[in-house]
Amino acid sequence: MKKIFFALLACALISCAGSRRDSAPRSRMIGFIGTDVLRIESTGTHSGTGTIDSRKREARERAVVFAKQYCMEIYSGNAMSNGSGYHPSSVQRFMRIVENGSVVSESYDGEGRCVLVYEIRSRNLREMLHGAVSTP
Repeated sequence: MKKIFFALLACALISCAGSRRDSAPRSRMIGFIGTDVLRIESTGTHSGTGTIDSRKREARERAVVFAKQYCMEIYSGNAMSNGSGYHPSSVQRFMRIVENGSVVSESYDGEGRCVLVYEIRSRNLREMLHGAVSTP
């Protein structure tokens, strides 16, 4: 009984040690525009070193990476929830769509965070992601 208790305690401590201090999500879905465009809002921060311009550039790059990662998580969730699994050709196709996305707007706050809107476009994108996201 003691072994089980200590094993559960160790798991709880390990999971807490890896959690981030800020609980705010790094990315969220804004929504679809028609059937071909999806917009994601993402936040990135800098490491605190370098010039003001380099910190802004680093925060922007991180926000873009988080937005792309979130898009892939949406796609992964769709593939898993539909039970279709991953097909290498469809995954590569979606990765190209995400990589070809663009930053529509960006802003910076006093703490050096970059908040941007990332947009991906593809014909029938909503159908491709159907079931992975709840749309208004």
